[in-house]
Order: sequence, then C-alpha cells, then structure tokens
Amino acid sequence: MSEGGDSAAARINRAARWRAVRAVFEQAIERPSEQRIDYVQGLERSGDIDPRIVAEVLALLAADLTQAADADPGLAALAPDLLDELATDDAPASAAALLGRRFGSWEVTGLLGQGGMGTVCRVEREHDGIRQSGALKLVRAGWDSPALERRFRAERRILAALDHPGIARLLDAGAEAGQPWLVMEFVEGTTLSGWLADDRRGWAEVVAMFIQAGRGLAAAHAAGIVHRDFK
Repeated sequence: MSEGGDSAAARINRAARWRAVRAVFEQAIERPSEQRIDYVQGLERSGDIDPRIVAEVLALLAADLTQAADADPGLAALAPDLLDELATDDAPASAAALLGRRFGSWEVTGLLGQGGMGTVCRVEREHDGIRQSGALKLVRAGWDSPALERRFRAERRILAALDHPGIARLLDAGAEAGQPWLVMEFVEGTTLSGWLADDRRGWAEVVAMFIQAGRGLAAAHAAGIVHRDFK
C-alpha cells in the first residue's frame, strides 16, 4: 500500500502514465543523443502524447546525459520510484512463493514490501550462535537485465563502503538462480512521516531528528549517492 492512502484508481492511473513515459523514453534512448529531444518534442507537436508525459521524458533524458557513458543506466536507474508503480497482478503470488526460501544462509520469514522492480523480504539466519534479522532486496525476474544487474552490483559496492550510524549496513550479498540479491540491516521503526504524525512531538525533538537524519544523508551524499526515496 502506498503512503497517503492512494485509491486503487489513482494507482492504476499512475501506472498507466509511467508505462507511457517508459515507452517514449525507451524509443528516444535508442536514437543518437543529439536527436532524442527533437524526437520527443516532435511527438508533442504532432499531438501524439500528453504534454505531461513529454515533460517527464525530457527530465529523464536530461538525467541520462549526466550519467557516465558506460553506465547504461536505463529507466530503472533513473527513476526507480516510477517503476514501483508498474507492479503486475502476479507479484503477490510471487512474493508468497518466497516464504521459506533460502538465499545464502538467510531464510525468508516475511514480506516487507514489493514494487515493479523487485521484492523486499524479512530474512533471518544463525550467525555466531546469534539469531540475526535482515531485509533482503531481490530484483524481480524479468527486470534482471545486464544494465540493471550492473546497477545492482554498483549499489552493492557503494553500500559496502558506507559506514554511518544513520545508514543501515550491508550484511550480505549474492545471486540466486541468476537473480542478484543483497541483505541490509533490519531496522525496527516507522517512516519519518509516521513519526511526525505523533502530535506529542515537540519542536526540539523534531529538529533533533532532522539533524540526525540529515547527517546520514550527508554521509551518503559525500559518497556520491543521491537518495530519491527518503521517507
């Protein structure tokens, strides 16, 4: 369920919009870089696509130009939050099938979240005689393209290098039947918006929390990471 209590109709509308964005972006990205903007603007002039979709695609193209030439990030890297709107009807069944499965030494014990790109599960393992919990991130079958796999491996390297008390640690990583996965430290709690919803919060407590969160973000930014789903 998305935050804010979105209706099913709203989610369907967003999913349809981002499918259109994705289709136009992928058509544009196949062209030489100097022709992409003209191609998208030509579609707008002909009335073939909604101006709002044009704006989103142009923003993605602009972001693409800032990426390294060999990164080949594609839409998955540029807009992972948008792809979360593209979950299909078989996602719940696929997630349920993960219960009890093992990834390395980890056993899946519950579902934490899912989207178009993948699933996040709660996992547990015995480590040095201690029962340890983690959050497993698994790229969904069908999204495991070479470009996405490169991005996933790059994310894994970056997370392994991060060391800050405000950032969940990378505990383990690997691949299962061709699907890359990683396990992050499982942190009990709520979202920042959920925490702020408590009317008992005083301004000093709120400021202290934002300073704490800001320090974690600053550490990520210093490592070259821009977090696009901060909540």
